Amino acid sequence: MEDDYREIIDIIKRDTAVSPPDDFTETVMARISRAASKAGHESGLFSFLKDFLAGFEAVPAGSITIRECSFYFSLIGVFYLVLGAVLLAGFTGNTIMKTTWLRWQPELILILAIMFLFLGYNLRRKGEAALKAVKNGIIFYLCLVVINGMSLQLSLKPPLFLNMAFIFLSSLFGVILALALHNTFGDKVYL
Repeated sequence: MEDDYREIIDIIKRDTAVSPPDDFTETVMARISRAASKAGHESGLFSFLKDFLAGFEAVPAGSITIRECSFYFSLIGVFYLVLGAVLLAGFTGNTIMKTTWLRWQPELILILAIMFLFLGYNLRRKGEAALKAVKNGIIFYLCLVVINGMSLQLSLKPPLFLNMAFIFLSSLFGVILALALHNTFGDKVYL
């Protein structure tokens, strides 16, 4: 078996050993210290999300590709598209719901689906304008979730804990997308 790898072993033995520079460890540790101090002093649009979910951030900034981040937006867009279509089909012919705020939920969800699909497509353009549109889309989504939840509470008067759970879980999509955006673009998100 050693004969199978003899050629590779000979190449490795002939090759000269490369030693790292004497200050290699100090240089690496200095970079880590600079990165850690920079991370502690971020400010900007999504810094509150990053600080709040710092313990949940499993991957470093820049580790998600633009294609993956775009896929996340598109996936949520498809989810809302299916949900909106199901609600639209279910609400057809229901006369009780025509007078309440609940009647507009399928259309609102379909608008969100189109928005997320557009943002997923737009994200692949890789420009500053595309990044700004995606950030504004996330903020719009989070605001719309809160306004919609408050409107449902005022018009239908469901139990408060159910409505708060609805708002929290719906907002979780926006938080996950904001984290994916941070993990894709790093510090550019905070501009």
